[in-house]
Amino acid sequence: MFTLFSSWRKIKNYKFLFLGLIFIFIINYNLVISTTNWLIFMIGWEMVTLTTSLLLAWDDKNIAWEYFVIQFIGGSFLILTVLTAYTNGYKTIGAVDEFWLQLMFIIGLGVKSEVVGFHSWVPYVYKQASTSFSAISSELVAKLGYITLLRIITEGNRVLLYLGMIMIYYGGIKALEEKNYKLVLAYSSISQFGFITLAIGSGNIFGYYGAILHIIAHAFAKSTLFNSAGDWIKEFDSTSIFEFKCCGLKQKTNTFSTILSFLSLMAFPFFIGYNSKHLIKYSLSSIPMFEFLLHLGKQFDFHYLRGFFTTSIYLIIAYLICFPIMSRINEI
Repeated sequence: MFTLFSSWRKIKNYKFLFLGLIFIFIINYNLVISTTNWLIFMIGWEMVTLTTSLLLAWDDKNIAWEYFVIQFIGGSFLILTVLTAYTNGYKTIGAVDEFWLQLMFIIGLGVKSEVVGFHSWVPYVYKQASTSFSAISSELVAKLGYITLLRIITEGNRVLLYLGMIMIYYGGIKALEEKNYKLVLAYSSISQFGFITLAIGSGNIFGYYGAILHIIAHAFAKSTLFNSAGDWIKEFDSTSIFEFKCCGLKQKTNTFSTILSFLSLMAFPFFIGYNSKHLIKYSLSSIPMFEFLLHLGKQFDFHYLRGFFTTSIYLIIAYLICFPIMSRINEI
């Protein structure tokens, strides 16, 4: 609804058609995440693809067509995967036991949900799309793949652990290299999706709860960040983060909401992102290969004071290294 209100004031023509598409999108989105019927699942998902493609047409018809083709390719492989699952005895949506079939779902869902290796369309589309579309895509559409993986992979998957690790670091590094604020947020989403991927791959109940919480945390944060980005870009007439001078003085409310959203994604204590990432790291405590992800050794007590202390250390380190990194990017 927040994104809808933000989009509504920017739409000049065919406002009620835009509202109707949003309404159809919401209905089909809820069908996808609630149904156990494969046919309704695929119809709902393709309707989500169609409506988001049409919403993107308000920004650029060419990019909307290209987005639709990319999603259609991913959807075609997903249909093949669903048919394969159905013929192998999975008559309804539920836990899938076969590893090879899980891999097919990861590939089919990966194209639609920005899994690293299938994400190349993300920067291309987000760079040209409006911040409102980017908000809908990042906060809702991309989540469908991870919600589906939560439903079909209940005992963990080693491939998801490796993919999640790659996504966390790849998305973070690429975000650091970007000047375009929309691309910074896009790559940040890939990094945050990596935590959800790790959680699903863990096969642990704590990871399951952590993934659900992080889906919610990321949706709130990214809807705020992308919609706020539209105001920053309009204010400074630029997408470059280096042009956002004295932004706190010009848009105080926008600055405050942006800071709160980033703090949640940073897993700052007392924010939902801290709770979700704490559960995710706890779910990995029994996997030695991934223990280096866990800060402060093997202490897993849920303790806000310890989390605040650790986060403060990370912030100080980030502050010390940010200037040489930002200077290098600014010179590129």
